[in-house]
Amino acid sequence: IALGVIWLVIMAALCMQGLTLAKIQVLQEHEFREQSDVVLGSVAIWHLKTVQEQLAQLPSAQTLWETETSQQRLTLQSLWVFQGLAWALMLVIIYLAIHTQLEGEGGNPLLLVVPMLLLSAGDWLGRSFNGQPALNRYVQGKQALKTLPVDPLQLTDAVPLSSTLTLTGFGSVNLPEQKVTAEFDASGLYLVGGPSGAGKSQLLQAVSGLVACHGQRLCDGDAPGEGLIEGWLYLEQQPVILAATLRHNLTLGRDFSATQLNDVLSKVGLAQLNDLGEWLGPGGRVLSGGERKRLGIARAMLIQSPVWLLDEPFEGLDGAAVGQLVALLQREAATRLIIIASHVYPAELQCKDTLILNPPS
Repeated sequence: IALGVIWLVIMAALCMQGLTLAKIQVLQEHEFREQSDVVLGSVAIWHLKTVQEQLAQLPSAQTLWETETSQQRLTLQSLWVFQGLAWALMLVIIYLAIHTQLEGEGGNPLLLVVPMLLLSAGDWLGRSFNGQPALNRYVQGKQALKTLPVDPLQLTDAVPLSSTLTLTGFGSVNLPEQKVTAEFDASGLYLVGGPSGAGKSQLLQAVSGLVACHGQRLCDGDAPGEGLIEGWLYLEQQPVILAATLRHNLTLGRDFSATQLNDVLSKVGLAQLNDLGEWLGPGGRVLSGGERKRLGIARAMLIQSPVWLLDEPFEGLDGAAVGQLVALLQREAATRLIIIASHVYPAELQCKDTLILNPPS
């Protein structure tokens, strides 16, 4: 009973102190992730190692690590206090047993079980201490999700594009100095080039409506509304792979036959993925970076969007895969507008026009 009371008291103290640390940790993690997304989304990442000024501007995780260390230290201290008190109780019981034996009173052999249980108390109750930080993070994380500010992505109706897409002084609001003027036909393949950090990804996101923009964007002379243009596809550098089957990763809630799915997989060079019921992600098949990109292209082919905005589609692919993807894009560009942002320029890529962006000064 005494050991149970001690355990409850220590666990209550650990829980209260741990919840405080977990709250601080959740806030620090959110702030660090937010700062990292902003900085790494706009910095010339390939040159970070050579530019000390940019390294100094990167967000630091020092305070987050210190909080994590404090959480671990608190858990270990609580466990050692519990173990120490258990040993103290064991010594008291041994003393009482010896004292009783010396006074000539008959001892009970079952009393030997009590010291053994107390000696191993840290083993059979230690998991409750080690699991407390995870429980605290879950409680605080759940609370943080409820209070997290939400900025829903606005959708705008599908915009017909039969003639031209015209950009005038156009760019992402995240890059005020970006002012792009260009014209794209309703079908054809275009390349947006430039070094890393030039704003290629931001430009494609602004064209699709994923991020707010400045300047003018006209589709056949008409300006679309604000927000993500329905039907236009922006394919990020690292497409998201759901922890689900291959079929679910391809269809994304839409209805397609097995023949259609296997056909697009073959066209993008993923014919080896012939089991539509195969599980992808954690606990299943892990796709390489190149396979993820080709799976994203397969999704685009199934959706049949009139506009494809592809962010670094050739990165991570070998020569044969690049050649196969280029041939595919050349065919698809006959019926839709495809704008590619890439710092890799395959020799076989034939574009209507090339737009080169320079890094902000």
